[in-house]
Formats: sequence, structure tokens, C-alpha cells
Amino acid sequence: MDDFRMTIGELIDELNKYNDDDVVLNVDIEDYGSDRGDYQDFYVGVADDGEGNCTVGSLVSLLWKVQGESFTGYKGGEFLMDSDTVIRHNNYGCVGEQIIGVERCDEGLYLDTKSY
Repeated sequence: MDDFRMTIGELIDELNKYNDDDVVLNVDIEDYGSDRGDYQDFYVGVADDGEGNCTVGSLVSLLWKVQGESFTGYKGGEFLMDSDTVIRHNNYGCVGEQIIGVERCDEGLYLDTKSY
């Protein structure tokens, strides 16, 4: 499992197993772009203390929207995102963690991550 790297397309497939109105507690949907650790990767923001502003439906919509878009890397350059782009979980300027799945808890859903 050390080499597992979830892509945008794989995360969409995983999220589609849940209801559109399920809350994703640890995602800040307004923070996303090219990952600082590897500019060719995409990241979605981390919400503090499970105070996410995101639903499954809004996250899936964002992930569909960014495919085909280019994002500027932290130190420059343009990076095109598509369904095969690796997706990470972090905030702007930070190195992201790998997303390895989606977990349900009593309050909603969490993106399950692993440091790399």
C-alpha cells in the first residue's frame, strides 16, 4: 500500500458510492490547485477540526470541473489536470498527504490520508 496514489478519477468513483448531500468534514472546497510537493499533482484543501464546507456533490462537481484545466505550480509553470492526475489533501503552500480512500463516521465522511 506504500505506493498507492489515488487519482482524481478514482476519487470521483469512490465518492459516487455516497449520497450527494453527505458532508465531507475535512475538506475546504475553496482551497485547491497544484500541489506544492509535486506540481503535476492536484490538491484539495484541509478543513480544520472537521469544519468542512463541502458535500460529496460539490466535491465531485469540482473534480469534474478541474479536469482539462491548467494550474500554476507553487514556483511557476503550468500543469494540466485530468482524471489520471494524482490527488492530495493539504492547504496552499504545504506538501499534501496522499488520499487513500473515503471513510464514514457518525458526523459524515472524511478523506482518509497517508503521509508520503
